[in-house]
Amino acid sequence: MRRAVIALVAVLISSCASVEPPAPVGDPQQAWFARQARLSTITHWEIRGRLGVRARQRKKSGQATVIWAREGDRHNIRLYGPLGRGTVILTQDPAGATLRDSKKKTYTAGDARTLLNDTVGWDIPFDQLKYWLTGAPDPTVPMEVELDGRGRLKTLRQAGWDVRFLEYRRYQGLELPRKVYLNARPARSPPGPGVEVRVVIKRWGLQL
Repeated sequence: MRRAVIALVAVLISSCASVEPPAPVGDPQQAWFARQARLSTITHWEIRGRLGVRARQRKKSGQATVIWAREGDRHNIRLYGPLGRGTVILTQDPAGATLRDSKKKTYTAGDARTLLNDTVGWDIPFDQLKYWLTGAPDPTVPMEVELDGRGRLKTLRQAGWDVRFLEYRRYQGLELPRKVYLNARPARSPPGPGVEVRVVIKRWGLQL
């Protein structure tokens, strides 16, 4: 019996060890163009995961569970537990942004980034992040990109941020990021530590 168990364990270890990452494609640049064409059509999605922020001021650093639903230009972002504030509901549409906290207080601003920064102290570039989460750059802003061997974004410099795409998973036949890390490049001189934002996506929901 013991030999059988040892043999089974050996088979499992061998099976795990034989799993390899997907092979590079022949032309990563061409694969990149094809990916961008497909990703540009995805404007309705929902993610569930974890959001962490490390700010210059330590008291403004923290993490939260995030559920972000996008329907075109309309965004509904639920943050559970940022800085001990309970549930924060942040919405944005073409008319502006609204935030409601766990005490039912409501705040408004022109955009979600300004509103969350003013109320919670988290500086998150939502206008670009809605693209970055899908593995695409904001097409309206200058960029510097580095691709991996499969034609996916590996690193991106855009809008004053350095973005790293550390892991991809396949969802509904499409490879999408699972871990996206952002670092803001400090504008002051000499450079100091900037804001760091980490998003770990546990589940994607897509409307293709």
